[in-house]
Amino acid sequence: MVKITENRGYKYTLYSNIYLVEGITYSIVFIILPVYLKNYKGLSDLAIAILAGVALLPIIFKPLVAVLTDNYPIKAIKGRRKPYMIFGFILNGITLPLLGFADPIEVLHLFLILWVLQSLGISFMDVAIDALVTETFEEIKEKVNANITFYIANLSGIFILIPISFLIEVNTIHLGLHLTPELQFDIFIGGNFKFGLLLSGIICLSLIVPVLFLDENGNDQAKSRFSMNKLKKYIRSKHIPTLIIMFFILNIDNGLTEFTLDPFFRISGLTISTQLLYFVPSVCFAILGGISTKLFVKRGIIKSITYFAIVFAVHYLILYLLTFFSPNLVPIYYYTAGIIVGLISNAAFILYLTIAMNSAEKDFAATSFILFITMNNLGRLLGMIVAGLLPFTGNLKIGIIFLISAILMVVRIPIFVKLKDLDDHYIVLLK
Repeated sequence: MVKITENRGYKYTLYSNIYLVEGITYSIVFIILPVYLKNYKGLSDLAIAILAGVALLPIIFKPLVAVLTDNYPIKAIKGRRKPYMIFGFILNGITLPLLGFADPIEVLHLFLILWVLQSLGISFMDVAIDALVTETFEEIKEKVNANITFYIANLSGIFILIPISFLIEVNTIHLGLHLTPELQFDIFIGGNFKFGLLLSGIICLSLIVPVLFLDENGNDQAKSRFSMNKLKKYIRSKHIPTLIIMFFILNIDNGLTEFTLDPFFRISGLTISTQLLYFVPSVCFAILGGISTKLFVKRGIIKSITYFAIVFAVHYLILYLLTFFSPNLVPIYYYTAGIIVGLISNAAFILYLTIAMNSAEKDFAATSFILFITMNNLGRLLGMIVAGLLPFTGNLKIGIIFLISAILMVVRIPIFVKLKDLDDHYIVLLK
């Protein structure tokens, strides 16, 4: 067993493995799965939004998972966070492949149950690891460095999915096990979502190894630290209400495009593998953006994300105008501009995580940190639902989504301004 507080290299490997699994899984759920459900199974945007809204409930209700990890260590596995990470790894690794074998048309309820369980697995992993990061990285500099490393690992998932995406949409050996009432099996040559998801699940499950050797150094013996009174007092403390609002609006635009943009590009002629390849330059610059986060921290975290909001607003406004006046240029501009926008958006994401971790209450690290992440996920879910309810199709729908996103970017700015004195606090911590 390796003690988490005594081996820095192991600590980074452990954390990076988990974020790599999350990166692979999120890319499957938010890029590959929408294309599969809409373009191959014929589900409407509203149907996909409803399915996703139910399936992602475990992610929305992360606070419940957080309370479990804060209050109920599992002594048989000897750990406060470790048992929940192991459970999450296994649950995600098993149910991810089954999403490809359960037909969302013939056995919709089974498909939905599997998707809910897959989301639950990611929730357990994510809550446990975020709490561990908050507890074991004391200084803000360490949190920034940790978030940079882990976010690079998260982004790297796309490089694993590129070859898998080729297997999914080109002629390859198709394993035709169908989780339908008839339980059919066949083998033929064709596009293969089943094999792609099976391979992804095996890769994700194999990355569990470092978790098995985790020694939390007595963290499992900690007493129960969470109470509703503590939480209420924490929520009423300075800046926390504003931060809660901020995190709610941060991800609405991503929710709007989550299950609409990739299928739209697929209809426009871009395969999944092509889309992922187009993302590679953006990912490379996103990694640079992560590395550059240190510079933005020195210049002021709140000041930096305020400037970023202006850039995002202009970006979405250009997409909105192109959609109506030159729609053929939308994919070209989206992926080209994504190189620069990806740099600052990923730097911004790391800054957001740093704000959340630094604002979390150490006495109940998982619950207080996940409070912000839950608000973020609720905003994302709201975006999905709004996109699904929009009674339009094609360019008109995507154009409206881009316009709403531009407005949301502008709405962020006065909220950031209200938090500007946090920069002075962060500068003191950096010294």
